[in-house]
Amino acid sequence: MTRTCAMTACAALLAASTAVAQETELEHTGTFPESFGLLQTVRPLPDGRVVVADPLGGVLAALDVARGTLDPIGREGGGPGEWRQPDAVYPLPGGSTLLVDLGNARLTVLDAAGAAVETHPMALSTGAGPVGLEIITPRGTDALGRVYFEARPRPGARGPDADSSRVKRWVPGTGSTETVAGLRPPAVRTTTSGGANDQRVSIRPIPLAPADDWAVAPDGRVAVVRAEPYRVEWIAPDGGVTRGPPVEHEPVPVGTAEKERWIDRLAEAGLSVGVTEENGVRTLQFRRGGGPRGPADLRQYEWPETLPAFRAGGAIVDGWGRVWVERYGPVNAPTVYDIFDRRGVRVRRVRLPAGQRVIGFGEDAIYAIRVDDLGLNWLELYRLPN
Repeated sequence: MTRTCAMTACAALLAASTAVAQETELEHTGTFPESFGLLQTVRPLPDGRVVVADPLGGVLAALDVARGTLDPIGREGGGPGEWRQPDAVYPLPGGSTLLVDLGNARLTVLDAAGAAVETHPMALSTGAGPVGLEIITPRGTDALGRVYFEARPRPGARGPDADSSRVKRWVPGTGSTETVAGLRPPAVRTTTSGGANDQRVSIRPIPLAPADDWAVAPDGRVAVVRAEPYRVEWIAPDGGVTRGPPVEHEPVPVGTAEKERWIDRLAEAGLSVGVTEENGVRTLQFRRGGGPRGPADLRQYEWPETLPAFRAGGAIVDGWGRVWVERYGPVNAPTVYDIFDRRGVRVRRVRLPAGQRVIGFGEDAIYAIRVDDLGLNWLELYRLPN
């Protein structure tokens, strides 16, 4: 009887903690004095600086946030120690950093001093033809230096997993990957034109469609944020799954402002990937953002009536091993994050000013981005709640 009562009490506590998660406003502690074209990640260094990569502004640098200074790393080019369109940075063991170098289609390992020590192509060969590649665009790393990325369905693919994305894990220097979790991918519209020898495939996203999201913790656990129902699952390195309870959310209507926000984000940070093959040699081209902002023909897209519960691509894990999920809301409303613990239970909600989003964490700091009216990115600092 005692055991049954204890289990019942635990279940009640779990439900209550999900329903009444505390909501607080984050404490702002500073703004870096220089703007950027686009920041998506930060990599804190042991000496207190942070490495940033700006693919639109062509900047790879270590920032001393306290002093407001910027120290460039490397230079633009295609040779050793050089980069073109530095896109993102992730931590590796020993103070090293993984640089996603889109312009050179490679992943570069930088040592603690910022020197390039090795490179890897951003694709693994899986067969013949331009589609016989597994493209690696990292979304995170763990404390062992393993790289995590999302593999999207290929046009024309068949089989039970043809319409699913997968979170995959890769050890740099090896030629194989392993699947960690399956995902519901963003919905797309695919059209094919041309003949057998000149076939063109166009893939266009369906805006604001529900899709699963994910993020990786330093210990190798992967948080999968399910779209329907809205909940968090933790996938352990050994494959064990911890599922949190569903979280209720009130749908928000999609208006003109929400549509324009989605189009602006696509222009700002959308990733284009091209693969060509000539005389048996494959070439990859990557390009991030740079599209026009401003008025667009909204009628060319299929729009849902309501926003999904969260923005796919916004999940991120903090230093306490909690996953932060960016909720979708009206354009002028504060940005709200749901914070889930290791059980998948929502334990807190936090607010940032409208339009800001979290891109990384330090030991006791949150790094967020504010986008101004000109589309420039400003790095904002907040105190990390414990």
